[in-house]
Amino acid sequence: NPEIDVIQDAIAIAKKLVKRGTKIILSRKGTAVAIREANIDVSVVVINNLLSDYIDPIKIAKEYDGLIAFLSYDEMTDDVKTICQMLDIKAKYYTFKTDKDCEILTKQALEDGAVLGIGGSMNQKYADIYGLDHITIENSEVSIVNAIEHAKQMLLVKKEEFKKQQDLKVQLERYKAVLNFTHDAVMAIDGNGIIDVINPIAEKIVKVAPGYALGKHINRIIKNTKMFPIDAAQLNQLMDINGTLVSTNRIPIIVESQVNGVVATFQDIRVIQENENKIRRTLHKKGLVAKYNFDDIIGES
Repeated sequence: NPEIDVIQDAIAIAKKLVKRGTKIILSRKGTAVAIREANIDVSVVVINNLLSDYIDPIKIAKEYDGLIAFLSYDEMTDDVKTICQMLDIKAKYYTFKTDKDCEILTKQALEDGAVLGIGGSMNQKYADIYGLDHITIENSEVSIVNAIEHAKQMLLVKKEEFKKQQDLKVQLERYKAVLNFTHDAVMAIDGNGIIDVINPIAEKIVKVAPGYALGKHINRIIKNTKMFPIDAAQLNQLMDINGTLVSTNRIPIIVESQVNGVVATFQDIRVIQENENKIRRTLHKKGLVAKYNFDDIIGES
């Protein structure tokens, strides 16, 4: 947009576009870098200048008698320099990174005797201020189409990545629900014995405050845990966890023959016994009790 000749204006407009849902912005080099450095949550595709963009300005420059100043955000490409040499154009190349540098170099070009400047819209602004004839480089259709195609591919990748992230979030929420609302206590450690998962029931049995155990070594939280290290499943093991007798299963996580952690589930033995008694009482109330005993068996052995 030729009206955007100040970097801050471009950044402000980019922020407004992002609020409206813009995912990718196409821009020329200097503005693109400024938008990226502004930490705006948007991807930026650079519209690069091609040699064809300079052909017409170089034809005009050939008619000037004197120094031609090429001002650009990045180092000028060798093909442009080569054409200037072939056409015996007296050229000097100025590279800037900021708005202030652009102004300083425009003044420097005039002091160096430049009779014509060739550059972007920012250069045009300062050329007008200081009285330097100037040609603004316009991007060719090819360079714009290339940038659009790149943006389309980037947007497709973004959509696919967004879907994957959404699927992952759903899966994580599902795991979280199972973890937090199961009847079993669950704890997991990584390959170094550091606790990276512990659910509320496990925290209650281990007798630690919510979140306290995360990031700590298992041996600091449970003595004689036997979780680290192991290389085979250990099922229905009885152990004492900080004064609570539990039944535990310890399962190693093995990836490519290497143990990368352990997951343990455990239940308070008293809770198991209470649940069994409760089930028996419930069944008895419903009349679901044995109708026969050993005396009813016919035969002798």
